Amino acid sequence: MSWSMAATLPNLRRMKSPPESLLSSGVIAAASVADCAEILSEDLSHEQVYLGMPVRNPFMA
Repeated sequence: MSWSMAATLPNLRRMKSPPESLLSSGVIAAASVADCAEILSEDLSHEQVYLGMPVRNPFMA
């Protein structure tokens, strides 16, 4: 499967709370292109929603 992050970048620019780093932007873009329901990350803010996908920290109780 091939995907283009360029197709998702305009959506990242329009977000009210954009991610802090390029790596985080890449994770969010890849999850968006893959139609993920949620993002598991300890680096992004827990409960924050990016492009309709909530972030869950798997290490939070």
